[in-house]
Amino acid sequence: MKPIDCQTCGACCVANRPDNTKWVSLNPEEVDTIPSRMTRKTHRIHDDWAMELDGNGRCTALRGDLGVSCSCAIYDRRPEVCWNFERGSKDCRDLRRRHLGIEVRSSSTEPHQQRIISAPFGP
Repeated sequence: MKPIDCQTCGACCVANRPDNTKWVSLNPEEVDTIPSRMTRKTHRIHDDWAMELDGNGRCTALRGDLGVSCSCAIYDRRPEVCWNFERGSKDCRDLRRRHLGIEVRSSSTEPHQQRIISAPFGP
């Protein structure tokens, strides 16, 4: 099993997350901080906003190739849900397995429960 390296992964930035969410919801205050070409109205309940996904279900802020080398074009102003996504969490491991076929080592010596902000993912 491979250790977690966010900059060679990117699986959390692709649709079909473990909770079946196919978008990244934005808080109203986040909408103005992200380039408009990367957002869209969802019309799910009200006029909610979300990050735009490309034709492959990837977040439009994701740069690079999954499982090889990737980064976030808006890393410093990414949505709260991205800030709070925990590297090494069950969701992280499930996404890596689903999108990359990678099993993740989980041990008490690996700092896998650190939040993703502690592992730079930006350009």
